[in-house]
Amino acid sequence: MPYDEADLQWLREARHSLYTLNVKEKEQSKQLRDLTNELNEHYQSTSRKGKDKSTSASDDLGTDISATTSIKEEPSSNEGNEGKQKYIAEVKKRARKVKEELEATRKQQDELRSRSAEVRLSWPNQCHPDVPLGPEQNAVLVSVQDSLNILPKEFDLVKEPWNKSVMQAKDFPDGPEADPKREHLSLAATASGAEVDTVSGLLTTGSSWPYLLGSISLLEHALSQYAMSIVVRKGFLAVSPPDVVRADLADRCGFRPRDEKAKQTYFLEPTKSNSSDDSADLCLAATAEIPLAGLLAGRQLDASNKGGKPSSPASGASSLIQTSELPIKLAALGHAFRAEAGARGADTRGLYRVHQFSKIEMFVATEGDLQASDAMLEELRTIQEEVIGGLGLPYRVLDMPTEELGASAYRKYDIEVWMPGRGSWGEVSSASNCTTYQARRLRIQIRNAGTNANDVNDPEHPTVHTLNATAAAIPRLIVAILENHGVENGKLVLPDTLKPFWLAGDKDPNVTWLYTGKASAGSQSSLKRAMTRIRSIAKRNGTDAPTMMASFLVLHELTAIIPLAILFYVFGALGVGTAVLQWLLGDADAAASQSEADSQPLLSRFRAWARLKEQRFERYCRKKGYLGFEKQDIESINAANDLGDSRRFAGSFANMVAAYILVKALLPIRIGASVALAGPFSRTVLEPLKRLLLRRSPAKTCVSPS
Repeated sequence: MPYDEADLQWLREARHSLYTLNVKEKEQSKQLRDLTNELNEHYQSTSRKGKDKSTSASDDLGTDISATTSIKEEPSSNEGNEGKQKYIAEVKKRARKVKEELEATRKQQDELRSRSAEVRLSWPNQCHPDVPLGPEQNAVLVSVQDSLNILPKEFDLVKEPWNKSVMQAKDFPDGPEADPKREHLSLAATASGAEVDTVSGLLTTGSSWPYLLGSISLLEHALSQYAMSIVVRKGFLAVSPPDVVRADLADRCGFRPRDEKAKQTYFLEPTKSNSSDDSADLCLAATAEIPLAGLLAGRQLDASNKGGKPSSPASGASSLIQTSELPIKLAALGHAFRAEAGARGADTRGLYRVHQFSKIEMFVATEGDLQASDAMLEELRTIQEEVIGGLGLPYRVLDMPTEELGASAYRKYDIEVWMPGRGSWGEVSSASNCTTYQARRLRIQIRNAGTNANDVNDPEHPTVHTLNATAAAIPRLIVAILENHGVENGKLVLPDTLKPFWLAGDKDPNVTWLYTGKASAGSQSSLKRAMTRIRSIAKRNGTDAPTMMASFLVLHELTAIIPLAILFYVFGALGVGTAVLQWLLGDADAAASQSEADSQPLLSRFRAWARLKEQRFERYCRKKGYLGFEKQDIESINAANDLGDSRRFAGSFANMVAAYILVKALLPIRIGASVALAGPFSRTVLEPLKRLLLRRSPAKTCVSPS
């Protein structure tokens, strides 16, 4: 990324100015030191009282600064007291002038250094060559995952595995509008033993500081433990970091807390009783990435350490960090504080954008080459997808464009979950490769063999690459779980992957566990798994599970009855049944011939049996007047010579059997059609019918006992 030419020119000029000021500062410091020494020698040569005064004068003039100057010779002792006093006054005057000039020089140096640091820290990192250019809408779609088939039908095309074309966010299909019934605050209000109390938070602290009560609070704890368990199993070292950091540390990590445009940082005011550096310019961490980066700041990491033995760590340094071989993987549960939560309109409602929230953050230091850090970025993204996919949430992965990259990011992936209550995709995690941006500013280096380990400026100590990724942003995951899995019969529907971490136990009456296929085998019966699938399909089609099942059963029968009737009449018109009977039964005389009976005994017996059954059934139909026969008495029936010759019933029966067999052969197609049409049929037929019946049903009246 090109830098501003004006800033580059200013830095060149500032470098020359600093060199000149450094020379001037050395001369003035030596001059002031010589004047101070001259005064000390004068007072020591007079009296002890004068010596005490000279010590005081020495302290006032600042003896710790080096300078150069020419000193006049001290007047001789015979000049008298008046000459001595005049000499002392002249030296003091010159010393004060030099001191003022020195302070002005140092002030100029500090201003140049501060401005130089501000310019250099404002420069963003370079970008990966594959990063798309432009605003957020130019983000490139990496993948779409929907393990429980929750996404609306508008997104079916992008879920197809064969759809490998490059798609940008602006070309992504629009989903349905926001559904107020699936908004997370509305759902939380209908759940028993759960509450998101924004009113009390408003009275206690202010807007966007909610209370989480009951099952919602338990859900926060379960999500934290669930995500942390995954990252720890991936080899990350668990860390409990401080939530208060120095503003300079946040600035060096690329968060620019003093930026007037951002204003996203909460600062702590130093106490009057303690004005030391420990209480000056502190702020609340916007993410655990900042204190995790501070844990590695100023270190030389041993990339060649394979034995796990300490390699003379610095005083106060963590041996767990100092002796680790690269890559160093850290994970922390921290509280993130964001002051800008109230500036995004509709996003401020509920838990989507709050001032304080819990977050599991991953931070990694790799060797200082792009191949290692790029591979680690993909590994971090895989961990994030495992966390989110294990919750049964539909999500998409985006390769973010240049205008959405932070100052430190070389490349960044965002993972967004579909939130039907908001009617849009919501970001729940991101992963960034910062290359050497943070490491250079924090002096995180690699110790190589044969170099001076104590010289931090040794160029033989290369800087590492740092990466960070969000494993779980807890409030947004709560929003996504509520809006996608919902509430049934006053119970929160939660993924079964959270069951081992649920503090109230897996028999909590306020929770219904949703089968995701990610938990251990045998956690749910086959029936419960099937019901979970039905609930997911019903929710996707905007109806409930009982209505969805009723729609499927009705359609399954209709797809059997209608084709059966159509095929029956088609076969009758084509004479299929008669042709089949002719082939099976043949001619009566041929069937009775002894030669055929000898050559084909089984076929002859079947034809005789079929002829007998046909005659008996026709005899019954003539007696009762069924199937188009005139009603006859027994004598007329016995006297008839054409009994069984018409084959009217046999042909119809053969047509019916053929139609039935063909309908049964179409069973897979019928099931697929019933499943596909169950949603629309439920919405357009059964749901209106159910509402109509509910409106017409008489209201229950309460009769007081007499």
